[in-house]
Amino acid sequence: MGVECWTIMLLVVVMAVIMIRRGESPAIGIATLPLAIVPFGYIISAPLARWLDGLFPSLSYALLRVAIVVLALAVSTVLYGGLASNFRKRARWMYLVLCSGFSAILSLVLLHSIAPF
Repeated sequence: MGVECWTIMLLVVVMAVIMIRRGESPAIGIATLPLAIVPFGYIISAPLARWLDGLFPSLSYALLRVAIVVLALAVSTVLYGGLASNFRKRARWMYLVLCSGFSAILSLVLLHSIAPF
């Protein structure tokens, strides 16, 4: 799933750069960037969990990775809420539902790849 996460992050950054460079509304381009937080959390979860495993031997490696991905989901959701204030009411709800839904579904897929349940 690492290659897929790198691809998602690259596509999100390219989309954001294109939207910002078009100059119509840079806020929309910036609002797409939190979509890359969950894949980034998955990518850094492996080395970070390996490091934290030495500090917290009672916690398993997989549990630490799951905690890091869930933390990335929480951070991205908070950012969605903060960035949604720049949109009109109807656009705000669509932005929150679509972006939060994408991040939640992606998190479930990534969590299943870490520890199948």
